[in-house]
Amino acid sequence: MEEEIENLDSENEEIPDIEDDIEEVDEEKEELKKKLAEVEEANKQLYARIKKDKEPKEKSKVSDEDILRVLEKRELDELDLNDDIKTEVEKIAKLKGVSIKKALNDPYIVFQKEQFEAKQRAEEASLGSKGRPAMKKDYSAQSPADFDLSTEEGRKEYAKYEEHIRKELG
Repeated sequence: MEEEIENLDSENEEIPDIEDDIEEVDEEKEELKKKLAEVEEANKQLYARIKKDKEPKEKSKVSDEDILRVLEKRELDELDLNDDIKTEVEKIAKLKGVSIKKALNDPYIVFQKEQFEAKQRAEEASLGSKGRPAMKKDYSAQSPADFDLSTEEGRKEYAKYEEHIRKELG
């Protein structure tokens, strides 16, 4: 029986060691709970940051449509068209809700462009003599016999010849 008592006593002696172990485990458990709470908080913050990054950001004040309108306006300005035709193209594009390129193919705009081009060609053709000053005749190399006094034009030329001679002689 004494052996049993010893066994019982020895078990009692081991109990304080177990209690110390339990206390250590409890302390470690508390530390781990604190670390777990810190990690969970960090995860929540990271998750919130990720979620915020995935959310669509506020759109800038300039939309894609505005950018397209500006580019089309620039393209229209670069065309060699009359300002009136350019405004008509803008109106048609806006009215029909089509691009500037499609509005340029509108029958009315095509007609206006053809008229404008025809007018330009006519002006260019008529500018041949209007744009340059008339050349002056050199009367110093001519004589009175060079003029036909029987025609009105010849008499005018002879009068100019006489003026020239008077200016030279003083």
